[in-house]
Amino acid sequence: MGIVIKSSAICVDPESNSAVELAARAGEECMANSGLRREEVDLLIFTGVFRDDNIVEPAIAALVQKRMGLNTDPVSDGNVIGTTFSFDLIKGRCGFLYAAKVAQGMIENGRAAHALIVSSDVHPSCKYHPEFPITHSGAAALLSRTENGRGFQKIIFNSTTDSYTGEIVYVGENEGTKARKAITIEREKDYILRAGDLARKTAKKYVQGESVNPRNVKLLITTPHGKSWEKDLSRSLGMNHYTKSVNIYKKYGDTYSSALIFGYFHAVRDEKLKEQDEVLFVAAGAGLSSACCRYIV
Repeated sequence: MGIVIKSSAICVDPESNSAVELAARAGEECMANSGLRREEVDLLIFTGVFRDDNIVEPAIAALVQKRMGLNTDPVSDGNVIGTTFSFDLIKGRCGFLYAAKVAQGMIENGRAAHALIVSSDVHPSCKYHPEFPITHSGAAALLSRTENGRGFQKIIFNSTTDSYTGEIVYVGENEGTKARKAITIEREKDYILRAGDLARKTAKKYVQGESVNPRNVKLLITTPHGKSWEKDLSRSLGMNHYTKSVNIYKKYGDTYSSALIFGYFHAVRDEKLKEQDEVLFVAAGAGLSSACCRYIV
């Protein structure tokens, strides 16, 4: 048995600057592409970080669930028509793989048949700010069970043991009511370099520990921090002669928590993948934290 991405979708719309709206629109397109009915979604996980008005509660997942109309009233005329368990999982750039791990466990244990992972990031004012380094965007991936061993293989996580975080995001305590519309992002000068080092270490550990043959990896999908991020990683893993990569940064900039889904969506849409192809997901971000997983299409 395996857990596969049944469908995926992205949303980038200059006219829509709400994290809830972007995630919901991506989720709706993802559902339409899957052919499933709304009541068949058992699990909804939201992995975005930057949200409308810096909302902490309720969970953005609940707001996305309401916006999409996913089993908001599980009982109709006394008959149970379906339930959707929704929650937020905030793990920054590594969020998609953390959510995939949770969904994998729940599907394998029979607690869910289909899981929808959604993400989005916007400036808390819900307006475009040229100094804000994150692209307003949303993405969604629908995960389902398969019996042929395809899909997500082992997912591993890694983090540094020192006090270095690389990137800090916070709301000013002295800004009063304006704090809902503002956010501060501080990045160390060597953040990208050190995040890249951790990503390479984690990916190398995975390749060696899981006996991954670099020649068999058809596509490398990463959470890019720059225009050459994925090329440097591919080269360090000995994959640059055999493996293609998707550079989302060149087209969209920093899509943050949605980057891995963006990469997968474009790979499928551009027909860079076919059945049984091997994909390597590699993510790294603040913490410092990283994640890696082999995926069989």
